[in-house]
Amino acid sequence: MESFMDRVSEIGEITGSATGDSHFETISPPPVAPDVVKPMTPTPEVGVKPDNGTAVRPEVRAADQLIDALVTKERVDVFFGLPGGAISPLHDAVARRDDVRVINVRHEADAVFAAAGYARVTGKLGVAFVTSGPGVLNTINALASAYMEGLPVLVLAGDAARAQHGKGALQDGSSHGLDICHLARPITKIATELVDPHSVVPQLFSAIAAMRRGRPGPGLISCPVDVVRARAPRPSVSMPRELGPTLEEHGLDRAAELLEAAARPVLLIGNGVRTGDGPAALRALAERLQVPVITTPHAKGVFPESHALALGVYGLAMHPSAVAFLEEGFDCMLAVGTSFSELATNGWNKLLKPTGERASMIQIDVDPLRIGRAYPVDLAIVGEAAPALRSIANRLTQRPTRVYGVERKSNPAAFPVGPQHKMTPQRAIWELQRTMPADTRFTIDIGEHTLYALHYLEIDDPRACTVALGLGSMGTGIGAALGIATAPGNHPVAAIAGDGGFLMSLSAIAAAAAAKLPIVFAILNDGRYGMCDIGYEAIYGKTPDFGMGSVDLVQAARGVGAQAVRITEPDQLRGLDLEAMRAAGTVVLDIHIDSDVRMFTNVRHEIIQTRPETPVLKLVRN
Repeated sequence: MESFMDRVSEIGEITGSATGDSHFETISPPPVAPDVVKPMTPTPEVGVKPDNGTAVRPEVRAADQLIDALVTKERVDVFFGLPGGAISPLHDAVARRDDVRVINVRHEADAVFAAAGYARVTGKLGVAFVTSGPGVLNTINALASAYMEGLPVLVLAGDAARAQHGKGALQDGSSHGLDICHLARPITKIATELVDPHSVVPQLFSAIAAMRRGRPGPGLISCPVDVVRARAPRPSVSMPRELGPTLEEHGLDRAAELLEAAARPVLLIGNGVRTGDGPAALRALAERLQVPVITTPHAKGVFPESHALALGVYGLAMHPSAVAFLEEGFDCMLAVGTSFSELATNGWNKLLKPTGERASMIQIDVDPLRIGRAYPVDLAIVGEAAPALRSIANRLTQRPTRVYGVERKSNPAAFPVGPQHKMTPQRAIWELQRTMPADTRFTIDIGEHTLYALHYLEIDDPRACTVALGLGSMGTGIGAALGIATAPGNHPVAAIAGDGGFLMSLSAIAAAAAAKLPIVFAILNDGRYGMCDIGYEAIYGKTPDFGMGSVDLVQAARGVGAQAVRITEPDQLRGLDLEAMRAAGTVVLDIHIDSDVRMFTNVRHEIIQTRPETPVLKLVRN
């Protein structure tokens, strides 16, 4: 197979014209480490004299302009991606800087999952760059996940030169070929193609503004190789930050009145409250009104679970304390930043409907399309969570102290082993949290282990728990850990996943190990696709053999450069010196758990078995 440089040699030197015929430009790459790109000398500016001959305007490669704008204006300090011919100008532009870091992953979806994790905990733009064709197509699942999570993740995708579009060029992503922008539009806030090296920075800022408008979301910019390698004068662009919708005073007054008048109010908090001043504003309101707080699974940790007013999670992996309060009834619910999705409502359960003569439902969301779509709403407020919560709290009078508290299904300390005499999943979660430092940031992947992590982790910091339940993609928790580990603050990171997710995302663990990221991957290993096995048994009465087989996870992890330990007994995990192991790089814990332990019935089993209503056919005569 010919090498990258062999292909470049065949093409010959390219001057940087915006109408060139090749994906590649002739460069002499410096020696680089395989996963952290080292700094290079910036590309020189070329002077171009205007017609009047009065001044020299410096021209800069469009790729350098894009990266410089992201670093200086958006404060991006980490990029995630994979190399390729069509994206090479951008990769080279990043490599020439000494103020950024590049994490080279092994699969493009991991780049986007990592960028999403970075965006989640920093509030900044997460950026991934991928090459054309299969490269950008591999991001679709992760882009959809970021869209469902409402995260500002930007994918810079390489493409064939514009002069080649429609001519059968390899991996043509234009509207004449794969039509990547059209493909990505349903799962992004914006998908656009760069068309002119003179306008790449304004296009970039316009795309970022669209990504942040209203409820945030991802964006994709297709970067034809001839456009980004061409030179153009550096523009001066000022793009003021857009403000959210203006809150109406009447609506805030009415919300305060309803809450004050309620005999038994409750707050239902979604993931939309997690960012910025949202958690602090929420706590101020809850403590002023002394009202209990329930979070959706997605919003775990937005309100401290050790707080006296906390009732824990309702929906997937719900806490008995939250269920008990709702079963006793309430007359006013303030729902903030929640989509009222299936997993947030236990299958749109009627327990979330207020009752009584003065029953009222108040919903606050920055996205008006999410208001009233699952439950009838008496008062709708369109706006950002933090200012709305602050404004309502300032209208309320202080109430006497109340105490509620989170109750869990069982005590992991008293339930170390299950029927198979193996460690229980809840015990594994309990030991992991007590072995890791108090400021650890946990990510939760998707699988049966998700229930145990959501239920038994005790989270007080809104940035300490990341789970991507919007789409529910396996691999999100593992990939997100890479992005969180590169974020400022140097917080410990632990990813909780299953053995199925581990095998699906071994490439991300390889990337973490190569970059020496000090992540602990805690793999709850039950030798099966646990959620599928349990679901099939519940619905169909039997479980097919899904062919998981017997894989030595320890050897697999060591094979990609990670440290690995097999855990088979209670208290074995607590005896590890994880601090020392983390200092040496990536750690994988192969934790063998009891597959006979069950948490509780999953309402999804009932939803899957729901039969559609028989359609009524009407005969229309002409």
